[in-house]
Amino acid sequence: MSELVVAVAARARSLSRTGDRGVAAAHLRWPDGTARTLVRHIRRDDPAPAAWRALLLGLWAARQAGARVVTLVLDDADLAAVLDGRADPPADAVVASLQSRALLNAFRSAAIRVGRGDDPDLQAAEFAAASGRTGRPGLAGLPLWSAAAS
Repeated sequence: MSELVVAVAARARSLSRTGDRGVAAAHLRWPDGTARTLVRHIRRDDPAPAAWRALLLGLWAARQAGARVVTLVLDDADLAAVLDGRADPPADAVVASLQSRALLNAFRSAAIRVGRGDDPDLQAAEFAAASGRTGRPGLAGLPLWSAAAS
C-alpha cells in the first residue's frame, strides 16, 4: 500500500488589510517523491482555529487524491492530542474536530505524529504558512507573457 504523507501547518495573525485571520498550509508527498503544497487564507468570519483549517485542507486534498493510507505530520501537539483522543477539542473547534474525525474514517489507515523542526515535509508546510505562498511559482504566478512563451 502506498502511503501519502500530509504535513500541515498554520499561522494565525491579526487581521491584515486583506481581512484574513491567518494562513493554512498542507504539504502532500507521495511515495515516488512527488510533492504538492496547498495554501489557503483563512477568512475573517471563519470560526475554526487556523490549525484545524490546515488539517482539514490536508485531509480533503489527500482524500481527493485517492489516498487510502496517510501519515499526518502536525506542527501542533495540542491538535495531535485531540485527534488521538487524549484531549477534548477547544470550544471553537468542535465542528472542525468532528469534520476531521469523519475524514480520517474515510482512510484505511491514518497515523498521526508531531513533526520535529528538521522534518522536510513540515518545513515545507511551515514555509508556505509563514509566507502565504507555496514557494514555487506555478503558471498562475507567472506573468502572462512568460506563460504564453512556454
